[in-house]
Amino acid sequence: MRNNPEFASNVGNSNYTDLLEDYSIAAIDTRKVQSSVQRNSLDAGEAITYDVLVDTIQSWLDGYEWRYYGPMNPINILEGIQSNFGSRAGQSSVPADLDKMLAFEGNVTAFPMYEPFASKLEEKEPNSTMRTMIKEEAAQNIRYLLGKVRTLKDFINDRYIPNVRSTLGVLSLPRGKEYYRACLKWQLSTDITPQEIHDLGLERVNITYMEMEKLTRKAGFNGTVQEYFAQIKADNTNFEEDPDRALQMFKDMMKERVEPVLHRFFEDIPDVPLVIEKMPNNGPLGIYKNGAPDGSRPGVFFANVNKKVLKMEIPALLAHEADPGHHLQDAYALTSPSIPIFRRATDFSKYFGAPLHFPFYTAYSELDQRPGGKLHVEVHSKLARVPGAGSGPVQHVARPGHLVHDRQAQGRRAEVKRHSRDIVILKNGAMPLSIMEDLVNQYIRETREAHKLPVDTRDCPEVAAAHQQLSSVVMLICSFFIVFILNR
Repeated sequence: MRNNPEFASNVGNSNYTDLLEDYSIAAIDTRKVQSSVQRNSLDAGEAITYDVLVDTIQSWLDGYEWRYYGPMNPINILEGIQSNFGSRAGQSSVPADLDKMLAFEGNVTAFPMYEPFASKLEEKEPNSTMRTMIKEEAAQNIRYLLGKVRTLKDFINDRYIPNVRSTLGVLSLPRGKEYYRACLKWQLSTDITPQEIHDLGLERVNITYMEMEKLTRKAGFNGTVQEYFAQIKADNTNFEEDPDRALQMFKDMMKERVEPVLHRFFEDIPDVPLVIEKMPNNGPLGIYKNGAPDGSRPGVFFANVNKKVLKMEIPALLAHEADPGHHLQDAYALTSPSIPIFRRATDFSKYFGAPLHFPFYTAYSELDQRPGGKLHVEVHSKLARVPGAGSGPVQHVARPGHLVHDRQAQGRRAEVKRHSRDIVILKNGAMPLSIMEDLVNQYIRETREAHKLPVDTRDCPEVAAAHQQLSSVVMLICSFFIVFILNR
């Protein structure tokens, strides 16, 4: 936690709130020594936790080779201390965003970081003298921070920008292809070449495009897909331009159409509150910020209502970022008593550091991400019927309902599908795909044995095919869930 003090604060550990992460090479070298743990020096404990821990440490050690790459660029147009003060939609620049911070130099009590001291300190600290001291210390820290921001801006303007390279992309860097491959492996926790993921991506795009064409014909439109969606976006009645009304649409859909039926798809839903708020600055369609493991902070879905909202995107966006997407996924992990804190709370920040960063296990965390999702929610539901349709690079979890080889045994199949609601994946938190596959295979064997169904995949072509496809159970559940709430 000392090595990552911002993350410590995010998960409720206040012991390091006076620190910021050190990006110096000396600090990285120190972490490498600290991370050199041998398997026989660890308490084996629960088998999955042991394997995930080893993989987590090894991923960081493998990333050490690239310490002079991403980790040396902590400030960019998407990330950095300035990112909360400008646009994350590519419409701003780092120096301009830093200027927005420096505008508070003459009035530090108006700086956003001071706001909690002005609005919430009284309920936390009854002594007025102590409150005055705390506020003054906060103001001093903000002045110090803004002083460093000015130094940073001067460095970027005077030294960095005049010396930046003129080429674009990682391929123009020394060993660029190797670096790209290392980042890819870090994200997916499996070895897959850029060409393989490109080819698979094209395959998924073609499948999605064909499904979109079916939707346009179903709507009675005879033009191209591009023309169909251009027509939709040209009609202002398909948008909500008022930020307050748009935000309320998100809240109403969650309360009236999602929450009442969520229990039909998931068992033992954790009591982790979710709030929906306006995104403070322009950026992606929406983002999710996880709740605190100690329950002191709810999960928050930030909806981007800073620009007009395409109404038909709301269901898909909610399903991905909130429930039954990231929030539900996060809630199961946060409240699981069988896994330790490093598996319950993942540091989803500092993307620039990859692959020198403890892994996000992105392939797990983006289980319900599908191509074409932001174009129309029906595409999501259609994709659920296409074998293997999903996030592209890898599909993660074999769906038990697809593993019953006897299609006539509908009763048994229904039983197996009901048992899939045990949420075997969600309750185990983020993990690499290899460990996830072992966990799912174990679940499949135990479930099939319990229902006296064939276990040997050689005797069950559907199981063998499912193992090859590794279609995501969460992706399918989310897809059917979207269709269900839309058709209510």
